[in-house]
Amino acid sequence: MKYFSFSWNEGRFFDWWTVVHFLSGAVIGFVGEVLLFSFKDTFLIGFVLVVLWEVFEHMRGIRETLLNRVVDVVIAVIGMGLFFILSFAFRDWTLVMGSVIILLTIFLSYRGWRAYLIRTGKNPPHTAKEAYENIKEDISKKKDDVV
Repeated sequence: MKYFSFSWNEGRFFDWWTVVHFLSGAVIGFVGEVLLFSFKDTFLIGFVLVVLWEVFEHMRGIRETLLNRVVDVVIAVIGMGLFFILSFAFRDWTLVMGSVIILLTIFLSYRGWRAYLIRTGKNPPHTAKEAYENIKEDISKKKDDVV
């Protein structure tokens, strides 16, 4: 496994998912800022959410090294902190920065999801209806596996 992967494939320290985790942390920082949470409260809530996300990924069968999972959490926390610092320094631009970060996070998450589907041999959807049907089918299969 490469230490750095400039694709959607897992890298030990860095890959495109690292960028998504960083931006996701910034989104958490933005939400905390908008809701007027303190940095400490945002940090604690964000840290728990990021760790729970990594647990969720593991439960869904997404295979990553432990080091990659730790890096994902650390990078997300850095994203939270950096957003708080930038929103303090550029108070008038907080909503614009947050909105851009949310859109970029959604876009990159979608691209990564499509790359994952292609890598795992599934056809990525071309419409929202196809995406909904694929998700519904995937959930149904998971329920069958549990029962």
